Amino acid sequence: TRDFYYSIKYICKELIEKKSSVSITNLAKKAIERNFRGLEEKQYKSMKQIFVEKFAQGIPEEYKIEDCIRDNINDKTSETCSRYLILISSTSIGRYILERELQKISKTSYYFIGSQFKNDKLSQEYTYKKLRRIINHVENGDFIIMENLDGIYPSLYDLFTLNFAKKGENDLCVKITIGMVNNSNLKVGNTFRCDILLHNDNILNQDPPFLH
Repeated sequence: TRDFYYSIKYICKELIEKKSSVSITNLAKKAIERNFRGLEEKQYKSMKQIFVEKFAQGIPEEYKIEDCIRDNINDKTSETCSRYLILISSTSIGRYILERELQKISKTSYYFIGSQFKNDKLSQEYTYKKLRRIINHVENGDFIIMENLDGIYPSLYDLFTLNFAKKGENDLCVKITIGMVNNSNLKVGNTFRCDILLHNDNILNQDPPFLH
């Protein structure tokens, strides 16, 4: 349901902004690529094939994964028309592609990687310090990359799902959970974006709501 919802939001946004200068067929294909690419490969290809056979007039323009990543980077959280990106790969190629696209557009990014030490994983102090740094970048509207932060992702669930509350005319706020404390008034910068790097072998260890 969420995949379909954001596909429609993306198409409507593009039609309003670009009006008659854009092909609806290509827009719909982009929406499918952006929102349903997380399905298993067989399901995804089957869905795309059905779209081409039933609705596409001619062959839609190719929408490469690099284009998808670049468009997601350039989106604004304030428009809430696209979710943040989880880039899943079996090697470090995901990080390489992401960093290359960031360099192409001269985008400054901040990288957070979780510790592999057992004591750090079990330490509330470690989690709190890492989360505080992430929160600062959320408020500043920065672009951040996260990897191996399984203990922190649940605290950011409302942020990942764009479950924002509006404060005033333009400010967006979100709830962040730190232990037993909820911060419901965290301001989200309009230009904030985040991408998450996830190794293919680690998918089954993630909570289903997080992957969604």
